[in-house]
Amino acid sequence: MKKLLVFVIGIAFLAYGCDPKETDEFKKLQAKADSLEGMTKVKDNSITDFIVAFNQIQNNLNTIKEKEKIITVNSKATPENKEEMAAKMNDDIQSIYNLVTENKKKIATLNKKLKKVGAKVTELEKMIAFLNQQIAEKDIEIEKIKGDLEKKNIQITAMEAKIDTLIVDIQEKDKVIDAKTEELNTAYYAFGKEKELIKENVLAKGGLAGLAKSQKLAENFNKEYFTKINITKLKAIPLFAKKARVITAHPTSSYKLVGQEKVDSLIITNPAEFWGTTKYCVIVVD
Repeated sequence: MKKLLVFVIGIAFLAYGCDPKETDEFKKLQAKADSLEGMTKVKDNSITDFIVAFNQIQNNLNTIKEKEKIITVNSKATPENKEEMAAKMNDDIQSIYNLVTENKKKIATLNKKLKKVGAKVTELEKMIAFLNQQIAEKDIEIEKIKGDLEKKNIQITAMEAKIDTLIVDIQEKDKVIDAKTEELNTAYYAFGKEKELIKENVLAKGGLAGLAKSQKLAENFNKEYFTKINITKLKAIPLFAKKARVITAHPTSSYKLVGQEKVDSLIITNPAEFWGTTKYCVIVVD
């Protein structure tokens, strides 16, 4: 444009037979041509800067889109290490914020450059408006993602609290069951000579010697004299006596006294039947 303008001016002045470069008119036109060329360069540079910035902004938006997908997938997962996953998602969200902030700064810089040019570049302004709209939409999406994550975290916390409560309840019930099971499987036995058992307030006084039916447990008998056992584990009671007889009411079909020339032990052949009548067993030995 500048060369064309100078050429036209030169032809005009040659037609009048004078040196065009020495005239005031030529100098004014030359200055105007230089100004136009300068403005053209500014515009060209602005457009180049805009294209570079636009590509950078678009790349940032693509990165944001990918990070949003990762966050959405992770928020639906149930990882073993929830704290580590939450920290990773928070880092991704912060990265998205940084990219959005960077985009806003680039667009603000482009707007300033357009204003300095002083000319209205409609298409560039439309593209800037479009980018601003995209960034505004990303701001809304980020807030929604944060809200969903916070809601999910609250739900997980409530669920964990409920699970903890259930675990405590189960543990308490297990304790009750264990205590009840131990109680059901607990029994006691005591053996000794008749006089000894009467003296220790295990047997009542007044029974006829040699008659098992005439002997019975003392009222409020001394429980400290008995040995505590687990009926599922105890299979025999060692006696090592010349004679032995069971005083308490246990079915004779549920046990047997064994030994040669003496009674070595009482073998329980049917624990459920043996302990079904009473959990206290008293054996008199001689």
